[in-house]
Amino acid sequence: MTEATDTNDPQVAVERRWGNAIAQWQLGKPEPLCDLFAAMPVPEFAREFLADMARGQVARPMGRRQRLPAAEEREVFFEVMRELDRMEDQGARRSALRPHDRAVAAVAKSRGWSPDRVRGVVDKARNQGLHRTIWQRWLRTADTPPKR
Repeated sequence: MTEATDTNDPQVAVERRWGNAIAQWQLGKPEPLCDLFAAMPVPEFAREFLADMARGQVARPMGRRQRLPAAEEREVFFEVMRELDRMEDQGARRSALRPHDRAVAAVAKSRGWSPDRVRGVVDKARNQGLHRTIWQRWLRTADTPPKR
């Protein structure tokens, strides 16, 4: 990779843009890199990275997935509560799963997540003081959480 040092040099902007897109790919977000493929020619240093990636010599960092933003965690909790409300409105249904587990499974399916991941978010909200009774008394009337 060539080092461009002049901040007014357009080459610096190109290198930063590709470097950021590669870093985002390593974090599991391929969209910025895909967008650059469609938008501009591939510079030499990015070509080297792509060749290493094709050879299987580039590994994404190990470890836990990045945390969800708090607003998205609340949104998942609200989705589960709305699903529980919807199931209550439909009436009793015979199932091997508890209503809470059915709601978690429905939200997981709609988001493309595992039920354990949704359950973890709901449990975290519960540990922070959000409960079904609070939802029913105070939050259900708002229907949607505030966007940030």
